[in-house]
Amino acid sequence: MTRDVNVHDGVTRRALGGTVLYAARTYADLGADCRVLTSAAARDHRPIADAFPASVERIVLESDATTAFENTYSSDQRRAQRVPALARTLPFSRDALVDVDFVHLGPLHPADLDDEWYRCEAPLALDLQGLTRSVRGREICAAADPRLADILPRCTWLKGSLREWQLLEAGGIGKVDEIADKAERLITRGIDGGTVLTPSERETWEAAPPIQHCDPTGAGDVFFASYLHERAFGASSGVAARAAARYTSSFLDERGA
Repeated sequence: MTRDVNVHDGVTRRALGGTVLYAARTYADLGADCRVLTSAAARDHRPIADAFPASVERIVLESDATTAFENTYSSDQRRAQRVPALARTLPFSRDALVDVDFVHLGPLHPADLDDEWYRCEAPLALDLQGLTRSVRGREICAAADPRLADILPRCTWLKGSLREWQLLEAGGIGKVDEIADKAERLITRGIDGGTVLTPSERETWEAAPPIQHCDPTGAGDVFFASYLHERAFGASSGVAARAAARYTSSFLDERGA
């Protein structure tokens, strides 16, 4: 979980956020059963509980602090980030994995999750964003986590922005196409759509429609969760990506309104 301060087009918006919240709301809205595991300061447990749909099973562990992000967007959608506070590393929980079909990991930074999460036996869906950044003081910097060379082959689904994928190879991870050759890889380009690569196919999607001048925080989380939901129910990768694009545009349009 995060306490976010988002600055976009000169407008400041404060909200609870984090992959765990945006993804869980998406799964619940689409009718999927969802269990979340996160950590936060005790004073935030009640507002966090209120932020999730009632159908979502919540396990909120106590931490000295709730992670806080300050996101400032430029006119070209580039994002500068600061982290005033970090929650403790989320410990691995085998009990949380009982009866799950897949695990959606959304680390916010390299130390966010216990390493055992990346080795669990359930099919893994990983958002790359937290493992393509480092925390230096209170500043977020671009950096590829060297553990990714071992983590990528364990994943069934991988999602990252074009910049994040480029950072992997530039950061010495090696040939990503070879390391993650069995995974489905989603390369997002914001309002320009994106590409999904499977071992046998290459599909593209377009924003449907592109939503301009709107705080995009959480859009990638919503897209990935809705894509995974479609795939879980048998849609092809291309159909799933285009359905997820429509859902994400609806999410952003509602926020803008």
